[in-house]
Amino acid sequence: ISRQGEEIVFLNELRFRKNAALNLRFPATAEQLPAAMAARGVEGTVEGLDYRGVPVLAAIRKIPDSPWFMVAKMDQAEAYSAIRERAWWMTGFALMIMVMGNMWVLAWWRRQSLAALRRIEWLMTKDVTPESSYKALKPAYGHLVDLNTSRLLWNAVGEDILFETVTDYLKLLDTSSNILEKNGDYTFSLATSGWCRLLDQASRRLCGPIDNAAALKCGRWHCRESCWTESSKVCIETGQPVEIECRGGIRL
Repeated sequence: ISRQGEEIVFLNELRFRKNAALNLRFPATAEQLPAAMAARGVEGTVEGLDYRGVPVLAAIRKIPDSPWFMVAKMDQAEAYSAIRERAWWMTGFALMIMVMGNMWVLAWWRRQSLAALRRIEWLMTKDVTPESSYKALKPAYGHLVDLNTSRLLWNAVGEDILFETVTDYLKLLDTSSNILEKNGDYTFSLATSGWCRLLDQASRRLCGPIDNAAALKCGRWHCRESCWTESSKVCIETGQPVEIECRGGIRL
């Protein structure tokens, strides 16, 4: 381009305008026109609007020892298309990484949850029936019924009726049942819950290597304390129903 007074003149043919050479003119004061910027002494890379009014990127250089300027331009849409395409690819890749990361976290969490469930699966699996557990699952410390000195309920009701009474509701609740004399002696004891059996035997071991009679009085046999001291004994003494949560978390 060349500046002639207050106008700029295009010296060559243009891609989108025929017969532009020496005919197409614009005011040198046009702020957004890269050619006018060149006439005002601007050099380098600029953004602006070309002779069509289309946003462009332009490189401006002054031709040494001449009144001419060279302006090379490209439509912004064309120049930025590669950048936009790369940005879309990067965004898509980042989203894919996020989705894969979330899927991995969910899969890891699921594996951990399943592992935790398997560790307590035995608590939720009914592996014994009341009919089989009374004789087959004799506790390691023995049957406490053998320590019964009162035997009032035992003699009045009998083992068969006690057994039938207990098994009727243990088939539904699947926990444990203790029938006690007024003095706290065991008349009948049956546990179909693995959790109850675990807690009972674990808390019995807290009493140490002593006989069962002494262990029942040691205060550290948690199942005994929950079943007798904290519930049944209170019920007998007050004449009122007692509802508590035992030390193993089961409602009594």
